[in-house]
Amino acid sequence: MVATKKILLANLFLIVFFLIYLCVLDAIFIFLLNEQSGFVNDLGMLIVIMPFIGVIITWRLAFSEFSSIGCFAICSFSFVALMVIGFIEYLWVATHFHTLLGGNI
Repeated sequence: MVATKKILLANLFLIVFFLIYLCVLDAIFIFLLNEQSGFVNDLGMLIVIMPFIGVIITWRLAFSEFSSIGCFAICSFSFVALMVIGFIEYLWVATHFHTLLGGNI
């Protein structure tokens, strides 16, 4: 049970970190770059990276507590959940947060 709580807490910190990072990148794009710059915006890459980092963290925390089949099941669920949460974060930052700061869509 302790491993499950550690896994959930680690993934929660990962989700919050990526949400804050997305918001900071969007704020920089709006205020410092005036939505004019053609820099490589890595907002889209974060959707792809976050689930893989979450699976690595989940595997490391679950490997000693669960069997390999249980570990695979937990990692699979973690990957799908983080993919969905990352997509929702991306949509929220790209629409609501962006317009909240005064950006144009």
